[in-house]
Amino acid sequence: LALLYAANRLRWLALWQITLAVLPFVGAAGLLANGWRDGLGLPVLNGNVLGGVLIAWMGLYSARKLATDERADASLAKISYALLGLGLMFWFGTGTLEIYDRVPEKNALHALLMFGAVSFAGIAYAGRHFDWIGYRRISLAFLPALAVVAVVYLTDYQHFLSGLGWIAWLAALVAHVWILRVAEDVEKIEAWHGFGALFFVGIVSYEAFWQVGRFLDNETWAYMASIVVLGGSAFLVLRAAGGRHWPFAMQRDAYFQSSVAMAVISAFIVFGICVDSSGSPAPLPYIPILNPFGLLSAGVLALLWNARRVVIDRGYFGMDRIARESLLAWAGLAFAFATLALLRGVHHIAGVPWATEAMFDSTTAQTSLTIFWAALGLAGMLLGTQRANRGIWMIGVGLMTVVVLKLMAVDLANTGTFARIVSFLGVGSMLLVVGYFSPAPPGSENLDGD
Repeated sequence: LALLYAANRLRWLALWQITLAVLPFVGAAGLLANGWRDGLGLPVLNGNVLGGVLIAWMGLYSARKLATDERADASLAKISYALLGLGLMFWFGTGTLEIYDRVPEKNALHALLMFGAVSFAGIAYAGRHFDWIGYRRISLAFLPALAVVAVVYLTDYQHFLSGLGWIAWLAALVAHVWILRVAEDVEKIEAWHGFGALFFVGIVSYEAFWQVGRFLDNETWAYMASIVVLGGSAFLVLRAAGGRHWPFAMQRDAYFQSSVAMAVISAFIVFGICVDSSGSPAPLPYIPILNPFGLLSAGVLALLWNARRVVIDRGYFGMDRIARESLLAWAGLAFAFATLALLRGVHHIAGVPWATEAMFDSTTAQTSLTIFWAALGLAGMLLGTQRANRGIWMIGVGLMTVVVLKLMAVDLANTGTFARIVSFLGVGSMLLVVGYFSPAPPGSENLDGD
């Protein structure tokens, strides 16, 4: 350091440049040759840490000087990348080794996450203070690093807020927001805003699932807690995406996309658990519609509908036409949720086992499906006639056709049963109503009737 200072003051340019380029590597080689000594001296204030920090600062200082100083030779300036890597390697390596040397094993990962959060936040601050774009870009590596840390957390602790985890992840969130703020004016970081929102909402959603499942021996309520967090966050982010304050004002599209992604992920999860699980609300009694899966299904559908309306009303990405056409997909999902809710009711009320084969062989289940689908088909045809919308009317006709085919292919297998008689009478009555009240309307351009 004295040699570097003297060369700079005396304007011995060649010696100054060579010292910057070579000295950190020489120091690093010497420190590595000496090796890490476990339990050396006091925590932090010991030769291991002080030596590693000195090499790290030397490498980072030299990297910045060779990259930004006008006096630096162009060929030597390229060495700045290696020096930057050297400095970061010694900084994070020294911190990691000291943490695992001093901190009890159960808290080591928490300490490592807090160390990383403070370090990356400091790198972002240094990038802004010294006006060095390289530092700001390095700070953006924090979010991908958090994804790796999250996997390790699930492996070691099974959830994120174990022990001091809540402090560590809070520090990580603050550091992430700070990094986004610092990098806002120099980088195109839409993906970091969007994926960051998804990541931290996912952390909280999984934690809600784990905590509820910890106290209740019923995964239904755990799933409900998780989806409430995920879907509620999607709704809040969707409403905030048009706000006038940072970060929503600066990254409107990024947060809108992340909110839609949350809504779609919620829909996939809810659909998956509705198919896989019967949704027992124990210890509460089962009530049709007003049960965990019924409420989740309705909530997800409302969330997707709201996202679709926002796309149309605000004209995001010129997707208004796509959003209108997406009504068919939304209606298909609503139909699937309604069908699953009906079968869930048959399972809980009529005692039919929650299994594909059992439901297919159940007369009660098949009769209920026939009448329910026929009622939906009738409602679609009547609505299509009322709104003069041929698209909706054709969907109703298609569903009624499926019902008739089901009567012949499935329900006839129950020949002689009372349920078969009920099915035929119910569907026949509805067909009579359709023929009288619901003639085909003239064609229209889309399902909304616009």
